[in-house]
Amino acid sequence: MAIIGGFILLVFLVVIASVLWPAPPVQPQQAEIPKPQPAPITKPADVPGPAAVPVAAAPANPEPLPPVAPARVLPHLNASDGTVKTWLGELSTPAPWLEWLAPRELIRKWVLQVDNIRQGKYVRKYAPIMPPIARFKPTVEGDIIRLDSLTYKRYNNAVNTLLMIDQAKLATLYREMYPLFQQAQGELGQKTSVTFHSSLLSVIDHILAAPVLDEEPLLHRPGVLFQFKDSSLEALPATHKLLLRMGPDNTRKIKIYLRRLKISLENS
Repeated sequence: MAIIGGFILLVFLVVIASVLWPAPPVQPQQAEIPKPQPAPITKPADVPGPAAVPVAAAPANPEPLPPVAPARVLPHLNASDGTVKTWLGELSTPAPWLEWLAPRELIRKWVLQVDNIRQGKYVRKYAPIMPPIARFKPTVEGDIIRLDSLTYKRYNNAVNTLLMIDQAKLATLYREMYPLFQQAQGELGQKTSVTFHSSLLSVIDHILAAPVLDEEPLLHRPGVLFQFKDSSLEALPATHKLLLRMGPDNTRKIKIYLRRLKISLENS
């Protein structure tokens, strides 16, 4: 069940940042210049000339403009973990989720996990973050096994904690760190047209397409692991099934947050 915890934080720290990527500039339209009309002919009249307007002198000591914040100096990808963790700590106060970070290869694990989620997979081995999640224990009543509010609430703390992350700071940090993400993306050996940002956009659409169930889904245990009894639910991508296990309230929070950020981007 710790797999799901890593998925939650990956969604907020990386996917949410991606929807804040600057939109392409809008090209201004050429306005049609009206043709000048001939001035009307009037008889001369004794009209006093305009009064002279005094020109304000420039201040001797103009107020200085605020300094521009210097760009971050990116570390080498192989030695980026310490610096990245420090920068992530600036995103919220307090930042208890910093303790959930993987000890090594943060950037590479994020990039690889995003690529996996883009394909509907989730691999625990490459989880960049692992928040503490209580052990999975479904509700059992005789032969009936189901998910309910008690199983969903295990993820409430992780989701609510991540909602504290400052969106503007996250967007800025994503843009500044993007060369590191793209460098790690290039190591996957894919086509050059597949950028890290394009993968993130695909992940956003993939997450928003996940179903939300208000009824409590039934489970069964044909082997070692529990499965959804409804074959149509069991056939869903692994990432969609992870969201189902978080429950409808947590899933809606994630989706509302993503949609709100996309609206903000469109109106900016």
